[in-house]
Amino acid sequence: AQHTASPWPYTTGSGSTSTATFAQCTTCGQQLSCSGALRRHVKLVHLKQKDFVCKYCSRAFSTCSNMKKPVQTMHIDYRPFKCFFCDKTFKKPHSLNSHMFTEHGGKRVSSEQWDELRRIEMQM
Repeated sequence: AQHTASPWPYTTGSGSTSTATFAQCTTCGQQLSCSGALRRHVKLVHLKQKDFVCKYCSRAFSTCSNMKKPVQTMHIDYRPFKCFFCDKTFKKPHSLNSHMFTEHGGKRVSSEQWDELRRIEMQM
């Protein structure tokens, strides 16, 4: 689909460009909550802009949050997952689980511990 002359093509719920309850992309028809959300959608989905560049490897990302986790796991020694039985730390929760199984007599991460690990991972 072609983009219109405007870099941010949209129509409003009422068909005008005045205040509306939603904005609709003229390229794919997706409805978004506001013109700001539409600008972000067009930039990421249709223009495929990647404005966030890793200072370590120059890899480009579409959002800052998309860049955060690879930077933490590949370039800096960020190890938020600590073993429940010793002081060893890990970059990924599955590495912790493997360590616990092999080094601590077949122990596995409990479902309650997994919930905590997922909470930590979501904050990354």
